[in-house]
Amino acid sequence: MTTDVLEAAGARTRRSPAQGERPLARRGWVIVGLVVAAGVTLIALVHSSPAPQYLNPGSVGPTGTHALADVLGELGRRVQTETSVPAAVTAATAKPAEN
Repeated sequence: MTTDVLEAAGARTRRSPAQGERPLARRGWVIVGLVVAAGVTLIALVHSSPAPQYLNPGSVGPTGTHALADVLGELGRRVQTETSVPAAVTAATAKPAEN
């Protein structure tokens, strides 16, 4: 008996998926994989790395300048932290306060 005769008689036969057609189980795994990948990407975007402490006078790490700030403070110099270029330019060009 051929498949056509069985189908004509109403019998169900198992057939391989046609080209371009995926079985339901495979589509389910693809959807699950896409959802997991989207979740991982979202979590990676939300949890950004902390701001660098490069040359921060309060940082005691290898790139911090806590010791330098302490030495300058003991020599009577004021140490001021600026986090933007315009603020640093303003602080550097400002006249010192008279005592």
